[in-house]
Amino acid sequence: MSAPAGTKKIAAYGLHQTQIIRQKIVQDIIEYVKKEEYGKCSELLLIAVENGAVPLSEIWQPLVITIRQQNGAHLLDSILNSISAAEKSNPPFPASMERAFVEMDRGNMTQAYASLMAFSENLGSKLALAHGYRGTLVACMREVDIRRRHTDVLFEASDFHVFSLSESVEFVLTKDDRDLVSMFSLDDARVHLEKALALDPGLDMFRAIYAQVLVALGRVEDARLDLEEHYKKCQDLHILK
Repeated sequence: MSAPAGTKKIAAYGLHQTQIIRQKIVQDIIEYVKKEEYGKCSELLLIAVENGAVPLSEIWQPLVITIRQQNGAHLLDSILNSISAAEKSNPPFPASMERAFVEMDRGNMTQAYASLMAFSENLGSKLALAHGYRGTLVACMREVDIRRRHTDVLFEASDFHVFSLSESVEFVLTKDDRDLVSMFSLDDARVHLEKALALDPGLDMFRAIYAQVLVALGRVEDARLDLEEHYKKCQDLHILK
């Protein structure tokens, strides 16, 4: 026996109101983060999480930012575990990506790479960002490794000044040379950057990094042709100029 029409309308109205409240909570949380009002943000986040008013997948980013700002780094692992459990099998698996970024912030580059490698080969195998960040990290870690092995410069894995990513991409990778031994290869970086761009051609930051990798591999003409072809389609992209 079906429910009366009036009951259905009441249920639909209740669902609509719940969605409005949820949207308002998310908007307020994001606004507090933008204004750096982390005290207010944490109060609202606490309510949202404890009452289950908003799915973790919708507020994980401001939640992680707020925890970091309030010196709660020790809580990040448990929070990310909770988000991972809530995500189950639903892409884009934000906690899995965030886990790698947390490890980078801690200076644990090897662990960050391990996280990205495992993620990009399993749950994130079809996600452009997973492959793009993995390729970028491989290129960066190769540079760090080469400088450690072949120069007298003290260079920490957590030091990312070899990559200056702001309004343009400005870094130069060491040219591929069989005499330069490294645990990381430019070909590995190239493969994952190519996968990222095949999955999402609009990821222009990774396209610029991909060009740098090709240049370091001695494939200057391939880099030039790839950038020219893409720039013809998207002439407003300053990152490729």
